[in-house]
Amino acid sequence: MSSDRIITRGTRLPGRPAIRNPEETGNRTISVGLKVLQTVARMTSPPTVSEVAAALDMPPPRASRYLSSLCQAEFLRYDGRTGRFGLGAALIELGMTAVMRTDSVRLAVDLMHPLTESTGLVSILYVWGSNGPTAIKWEQGKQYVPIRLREGLNVSVLATAVGRIFLAYHDQSAVKPVLQRDLKSWNAVAQHDRRLTMKDVTSIRSEVIERGLAQTVGFNNPAIASLAAPIFGPDRLEMALTIVGLIGSFDASYHGQTARALKATTNQLSSMLGGSIRALAMNRIAATDGKTA
Repeated sequence: MSSDRIITRGTRLPGRPAIRNPEETGNRTISVGLKVLQTVARMTSPPTVSEVAAALDMPPPRASRYLSSLCQAEFLRYDGRTGRFGLGAALIELGMTAVMRTDSVRLAVDLMHPLTESTGLVSILYVWGSNGPTAIKWEQGKQYVPIRLREGLNVSVLATAVGRIFLAYHDQSAVKPVLQRDLKSWNAVAQHDRRLTMKDVTSIRSEVIERGLAQTVGFNNPAIASLAAPIFGPDRLEMALTIVGLIGSFDASYHGQTARALKATTNQLSSMLGGSIRALAMNRIAATDGKTA
């Protein structure tokens, strides 16, 4: 055998790429698939194939193949009516599992139970997700409340009390696209006298900050009232907790017993999470007496 046919171990063959570093190796298909999944998750509304392809600078047929595979694995779900891709059950379950393992959420869940027991109402814990306020834990109280809820559900920053907490206290650069979407959706179906303007949005935000609470009574559902309060970390809003019940079954005022119980719980959580004095000072309703500071 001639010497030019002998190939020693580690020799790069003509036309073959150089040997990659260990950190460069791996399954490229999985890597690209995860980028597609992350892109869909970060969009403010369910995208189409062409929107995903444009965001990734990828040919639409290739994007379609990845999206189809992610749907088969239930990480995404396809709406045949609109041609758009939403988050699937497997992805929501994975996200909820990750969130529930954080120390701050475990502390919040521990304090939710006595609040639910004492009020008899539904209590729901929310964090900010890629599509806005996202429910991560809920508890049913003694009182029956006819609402449909599941972990992973996103709610409006305008039409719900808990959404208004994020509207007031969360990073406004993140809130802006969700607010625009929710404002458009609300005005598309609302009667003329119930449509909202940016002036209304500013008033809602100011009232939440002034009171340290958000309240909706029959706003989105004529039978439901809710109160919500912020939970602060050292330098930001971490979570929000809301209490929901039937109108007339509890005192949904800013100064009532339910509001004081809710504020006592969220203030305790903020303190446990190292909430800053400035952040806590923004919560102007004292949990002990319900008087405006």
